[in-house]
Amino acid sequence: MNTGIISIRYARAFLKYVNIQGDADAAYNDVVRLRNALTTSSCYEALKSSVSLDSLSLSLIRFLEFVFSKGRGDLLKFILHDFEELYLEDRKIIQAKLFTSVASEKLENFLKNTIKSSTGCQLQLETVIEPDLIGGFTFSIKDIRVDASVKGQIETLRKQFISKNKRIV
Repeated sequence: MNTGIISIRYARAFLKYVNIQGDADAAYNDVVRLRNALTTSSCYEALKSSVSLDSLSLSLIRFLEFVFSKGRGDLLKFILHDFEELYLEDRKIIQAKLFTSVASEKLENFLKNTIKSSTGCQLQLETVIEPDLIGGFTFSIKDIRVDASVKGQIETLRKQFISKNKRIV
């Protein structure tokens, strides 16, 4: 069977359920915590040790019981991943990463405002400081990457130099 079709159906159903219950934000936060725990251990170990069931929302607990009762526990990672994506899409939130050599609140605000004005979506930005970039920044959003770093420009120049000087002298 196609795990993608199955997991997206469960994720859509869960999103509808938590929206009706008015518990979507709490469920999303719990799903993020649970999915992080699942990346380091199996489903059962994560549910027993890493994440306390008492700390999870009632909606998520009921959903987990439903998923396991249907024998779909092996798809839980995929279902939770699809739920996260659907939740962000439903709330019009775009996730992105910004790599800079130094922290720049002005750059972060500029990117957030630009994305908001062009797409109408809120930008959830994760900023990572990388001194190796020397200067500038690298911005990744979905499958698009913009490299405006000094390190990237130096690498581009190096590749151009190598390609133009391949002849033997």
